[in-house]
Amino acid sequence: TDLLVHDNSELRKATSQCISSLCRLQKPPRIYAEKTLEEILHRLINNECHPGDRDDNLWITINDYKPPKTQTEWEQTCFLGKSFHGYYKWPKIIKYPLNKRERYTRENMPEQVAILYDRFNDKKFVAQFVQFMVLDKETDNSFDSIRYRMFKGR
Repeated sequence: TDLLVHDNSELRKATSQCISSLCRLQKPPRIYAEKTLEEILHRLINNECHPGDRDDNLWITINDYKPPKTQTEWEQTCFLGKSFHGYYKWPKIIKYPLNKRERYTRENMPEQVAILYDRFNDKKFVAQFVQFMVLDKETDNSFDSIRYRMFKGR
């Protein structure tokens, strides 16, 4: 992590790529749930093929969406990643990601994450890093996807 504040801009760029990759690898995995459609809708569904918008697939459209107001509501909200589910017919079991992840605490984080955590909690290091980021940004005005992924973790 010391290379993030090195004088050589090429080393800083390579280190950003490495840390971005490390953050992506160390990110806790998503937690998935599997439910039948009856468990989600709390009623029986006709399993025949009927294309189009129907009462049983309105809950996946944006028109019926009401954003959650609390953390508990957010974690209970079901988002499907496959927009075609329910348009013709429903699968027997729906697998969807839960809106919560395991969160690292200082006690349960891996050693590699702890090193990054300690460095980014150091105010002097962060101040230097921000100064170099500003300098790098002045020389290159394009969007830096690597730096974005380093902070986003995706």
